[in-house]
Amino acid sequence: MKARLVQIEAERRVGQTPLTRHETRIGRDPDADLRVDSARVSRRHATIRALGERHTITDLESSNGTTVNGVPVRDAVLLQPGDRIVLGDEVSFVYEESAAPSRRGLLAVLALGLVLLLAVGGSGAIWWWRAHRVDADLQQAVVLADEAVRAARAGDKVTAKERLKSAAGILYRSGHLDAYSRADVPREAMAMLNEHLDASVDLWTLYNDVLRTPRPDVPTRSRRGACRLDQVSARDFEACLSERIEQVLVGLRQDPDDVPDRFKREVAERLRREHTFLQKSLERGEPLIPMLREELEAAKMPPLLHYLALIESGYKNSAVSPAKAAGLWQFMPATARQYGLRVGGGVDERRDNVKSTQAAARYLRDLAFEFGGDALLLALAGYNRGENGVRRALKRLDDPFSDRSYWKLVEKNLLPEETAQYVPRFMAAAVAGEAGLPSPQVLAAAGY
Repeated sequence: MKARLVQIEAERRVGQTPLTRHETRIGRDPDADLRVDSARVSRRHATIRALGERHTITDLESSNGTTVNGVPVRDAVLLQPGDRIVLGDEVSFVYEESAAPSRRGLLAVLALGLVLLLAVGGSGAIWWWRAHRVDADLQQAVVLADEAVRAARAGDKVTAKERLKSAAGILYRSGHLDAYSRADVPREAMAMLNEHLDASVDLWTLYNDVLRTPRPDVPTRSRRGACRLDQVSARDFEACLSERIEQVLVGLRQDPDDVPDRFKREVAERLRREHTFLQKSLERGEPLIPMLREELEAAKMPPLLHYLALIESGYKNSAVSPAKAAGLWQFMPATARQYGLRVGGGVDERRDNVKSTQAAARYLRDLAFEFGGDALLLALAGYNRGENGVRRALKRLDDPFSDRSYWKLVEKNLLPEETAQYVPRFMAAAVAGEAGLPSPQVLAAAGY
């Protein structure tokens, strides 16, 4: 079955937009899936999501509101064929379907709800099943939150922390928290989940308690000691590079297993192609690195992320891109202001090494929260591409749980080439900074 929005002006059909099987964001934002040029429509006004073979619409706390058949939209509303949708009392659409929903589709939605209900039966989770608010993302988040509560009661705070962060991440990615600032997302996510769990559990208190639980270190598996890329022979270069890539991943708290061979080759190619840039940047950044590491650690982020500043600016706070990004961390003006930096009126704090690093640490922390601490390579891709671009790429994967990785996005060519190469560039900078820069002669003799 196909669904679409038909725009109406003076009771005439003036255009139509097919609705995807995932999500359609509506607003004035250039990145909106359905862009509406009207002063009465907010940049991020509303979103329509697939639900089985039907669709729901949610207002994103827009300035002038959304109505369906004259009724203001507050929660997610299940759309029916012929429903009249009005944005900001001005822009009208009619929701249409090419055929009535199939019996199989309706049964699939009901079966999913029954399975999830049975999965948490007796654990205190309460499902709010309403005709206009059947939400698989919210249900999955509630399941994870309930698992977190049970893990915490069993004394397993590490699992509780991971489950709560994943639950909040699902709510954020699915648009439930679009009305809130990033700083408020964790608290609002816990409050939303608390509405569906045992009232005796305060998830916000639990979240803050388990958040202080350190993640167990992942030991490296190398028994040969720490090799040096600037000392090994061409014969041993690839083995040493593999070991050092593994150690950087461990330092980023990522799973070091199953790194594709093509990734290792791309890192080696970057070491060759950017040899002079890496050498000069590492020399320039030497006095800065202690401060960069300190600020990242203060934000609970892996200190190795300071190599992002190397590939962004070569550790130069005077760097300016053609797109007007500036400073060590190459903030665009809007993002800089979002993270508390003053830009304008003769002041540009993007060039302040300490303040810009504090802002970058907060931004990276938000990206890690968005994509999950166990998928930090996605956060790195998001730093280059923007979280919206990575989010859209993830939605094109077959399985949003087992396929959720940078490796899978690259394998399926779902990222632009610049973003796909951003992580190898970061890794080349990190292994060179941590293990020395191999000479051009060794790289050439090793086949690069």
